[in-house]
Amino acid sequence: MTSTFVSRALIPILVCLVGYTGVATAQTAIKDPFRVATKESVQAASLAAAQSARFSALREFALTKGIAEGRQQRFLEIHKYFEVNKRVLDAIYQVDHLYMQPRKLKTTKDFAGRESSRLEDDTAFNGFLIQPPIILIGNDPMQIANGGQKMEKASVRYAIAANTQFVSGPLYWQTYLVAPEDLLSQSPPDDPLLQPRDEAERAMMFQFYQVGYNEGRAQATSEVETRTKTLTTMVAGMTYGRALMDKGILAEPMVSTQYVPVAGNKTLLTLNTNAATISVPAGFELDSSKYKAIVHQANPFAK
Repeated sequence: MTSTFVSRALIPILVCLVGYTGVATAQTAIKDPFRVATKESVQAASLAAAQSARFSALREFALTKGIAEGRQQRFLEIHKYFEVNKRVLDAIYQVDHLYMQPRKLKTTKDFAGRESSRLEDDTAFNGFLIQPPIILIGNDPMQIANGGQKMEKASVRYAIAANTQFVSGPLYWQTYLVAPEDLLSQSPPDDPLLQPRDEAERAMMFQFYQVGYNEGRAQATSEVETRTKTLTTMVAGMTYGRALMDKGILAEPMVSTQYVPVAGNKTLLTLNTNAATISVPAGFELDSSKYKAIVHQANPFAK
């Protein structure tokens, strides 16, 4: 009985002793965060920071240089391929004939006094190029609306992706797919401070240069693929636009022209100015009675 009582009475004291021992052990394990800095420790820390900053700078320089030169090399390869196949690609992406110039509505009378009107090119505005609208086409579109209470299905649907606009020149496939600036290297200039000092730095920089070079080539390939898809959509869309205008399904844009003999102010003078403005853009004609049926007749002289 006495031993049991003594052991029970000692439990709180033992718990306190164990807790104190644990705290003391934990305090002993904590490192001093404010230890006195020595000259050697300061120099070591400064050297480690400098080496880390130099490593980052060398890595960034090597990656940037690799990406730029990889892009340039890949663009040059694609450009050479286009040069070899230029004749075929010229035929595929020929769009010069699709462009328009400002037109005026001219009315004429026949011998019976009947009037007829048609749009003719305004010779005073030769060189004013209008890019036709880019039309997107969908066949057999189906649409369910009103929470499934309505369903529509059509044979074809046209949409204007980009309307008519004045341009300085026709779209040219080669400079669109590979621009002149793509063929120029945009790599950072060489810096004497960013040159390897030993074989370890040279190997590290070359490794990151290769990573950047491969990434640059992949970027160039991806960009040309995206541009090709966009160009194909634009060429097909402009072709649809001109065809729909010829059929009367798409109304031509209304262009207002003006001749200004003298313009300017006290510090600027402009003479003999021809100005043209698209006052009404191209739009779909909803009156189907105005549509024109164009029958294609085969060329009898074609082989």
